[in-house]
Amino acid sequence: MLVNWKKPLSVYWLIFVPIISLYIFSERNSILLKAETEDATLNFWDVILVSVNDLYLIVYLMFPIFLLKTGHQLANSFEYTQLVRWGSYKRWIIQNLKVFSLFNVCLLLLWNLCSLVVSFGLPFTLQWSEFGQLNLDGNEILYTLSSNFSQPLYALILQFLLFFLAMHTIQLVLSILYVLTKSKRAIYTCLSFLYVMSILSFKVIPVTYKWLLLPNYLSLFHGVESFSSTWASFLVLILLLGIALISLQFIGRDFRLLKENFIEVAPIGIFIGLILLGIVFQAMKYSDANLTAMDLWLLAFFGTTHEAFQILSLSFYVIVFIGFVYFVQLFLQKQLMELSHYSIIRYESLVKWFWGWFSAILRNTIVFLLLLTVSTLIISVGFGFSLSLNSRLLPDVSAFIFSYQFFINGFLQITFYVLLIVLISWITKDVLKSFVTLLIFIVFMFPGINFDYLIPIGLNSMGQLFINPTPYTHSIVLVISVLAELTILVYLLRRKDFIL
Repeated sequence: MLVNWKKPLSVYWLIFVPIISLYIFSERNSILLKAETEDATLNFWDVILVSVNDLYLIVYLMFPIFLLKTGHQLANSFEYTQLVRWGSYKRWIIQNLKVFSLFNVCLLLLWNLCSLVVSFGLPFTLQWSEFGQLNLDGNEILYTLSSNFSQPLYALILQFLLFFLAMHTIQLVLSILYVLTKSKRAIYTCLSFLYVMSILSFKVIPVTYKWLLLPNYLSLFHGVESFSSTWASFLVLILLLGIALISLQFIGRDFRLLKENFIEVAPIGIFIGLILLGIVFQAMKYSDANLTAMDLWLLAFFGTTHEAFQILSLSFYVIVFIGFVYFVQLFLQKQLMELSHYSIIRYESLVKWFWGWFSAILRNTIVFLLLLTVSTLIISVGFGFSLSLNSRLLPDVSAFIFSYQFFINGFLQITFYVLLIVLISWITKDVLKSFVTLLIFIVFMFPGINFDYLIPIGLNSMGQLFINPTPYTHSIVLVISVLAELTILVYLLRRKDFIL
């Protein structure tokens, strides 16, 4: 029998239909009894949504079925003749994922079909029933879903997608693991661990560890209930799936070359990790303070002011913005090393040579600021912050001012930093000296040193909104400073006699 299970559409899977249907039928009777007790009307959505979100059915039957299929498929489909046919490990994994996808869709449709058949005889409507909107003990699934979705169909579609995404992510990760280890024991160990974790998450692990609870990624109801957000579970799974897909690109490659590439990209990975860790730290710190995403944006990139100075806020500012300039400095070092007569001939002048790569830095700066904003938004959703455009810490400051301070002043501030290291590097012919000089300038972010904020250092700190809710004066200082740097730099480039 097990050999036939390699086929996604094998009839052997139909043996689970009566088991699933009997359990759903018992759920239907329970719902009917509760609705009769409360004298409330119900419809077929009540049975369907409860059955596809019920953790007993998920943890003790449906999830193990998917794990069983995953383990059997991986353990029995890997043959070197098949590997020759597909040409690479990567293509073998992709082929397996196609089989898994078909199986996942078919079994999910079978599960939903059983729910639909059992619900026959109940009123058909596209709206929530009276019973589904009652806040009662034992009716948490329907009440939570009806409170978060305007129509039950949306909840059913998202539950289908969530479970499919969770299984697809697990199957991809296990496929990569099997290719790396070639060990059935490793796969079976991971599958057993996942099954035990699903039970422990259901019964033992405290709800405070919501990011580690498997049910939050298998049941839409539990995800919404734990994260106080519809999309947090999806975002976590998409992030994990994205990491797995990126890892898939390296399967089968020369590991010595991968090691060299890893050494090159490791600093960027550490930089991104520190930024995300800093935002998450602020989110965890204020997760119970009933704040909005705008407040997290404000607190994460607070920076410093004369009135409010914290070494952690200053350190995070340096990591984020000076860290970005550090990578620009590495890029600048490469540009200066490659400068030659050929570069001058190609660009016709040093000014055009400068603008050729400086414009790319400006574009990357915009992308960097956008990614910071998106990351903050995603993390705020995951930690249950309200998505309101209003700030509870600064209720009189509009979302436009928040955006202006972060994007406009942020862009001008980073541009000032970049031009500063370019200018010093061009004068001293030493890129390291320029970066050290920039670090020394950070002293102006300490309280009382930057009088009236006339020195263009740290003026993009979001904390500036606490003392000056109209950030346009900072923009004027930054624009004047940037123009002054550009004027001096263009003058030096034009008068410089290039000697090969």
